[in-house]
Amino acid sequence: MISAGKLNRRIEIQKKTLTTDADGYKVESWETLHTPMANIQTVTGREFHAGRRLLADANVYFIIWYKAGVTTQNRIKYNGKIHEILSVEDVGEAHREMHIVAKELMPGG
Repeated sequence: MISAGKLNRRIEIQKKTLTTDADGYKVESWETLHTPMANIQTVTGREFHAGRRLLADANVYFIIWYKAGVTTQNRIKYNGKIHEILSVEDVGEAHREMHIVAKELMPGG
């Protein structure tokens, strides 16, 4: 288990929302779901093992206290950068700590 002192960076976990504009077109936007403190680790190399899966291009590993509803359909915003969530693990299914594997999206990506 991670100690609270290591959760030293504020992140935003965002969810996609669809609204309709004045012309009736669907507009995609992102709203903040949670703003937890996190421990952030940069993953070196191009492959990362998450559970039993091997994830390519995963470059950031976020550790946070458990938050219900966080899935791979969400994204993380940290330090002005957007990260696509590749994997979410409720460690030991204990609802105490989550490990999130993500990759940084390049502008326009």
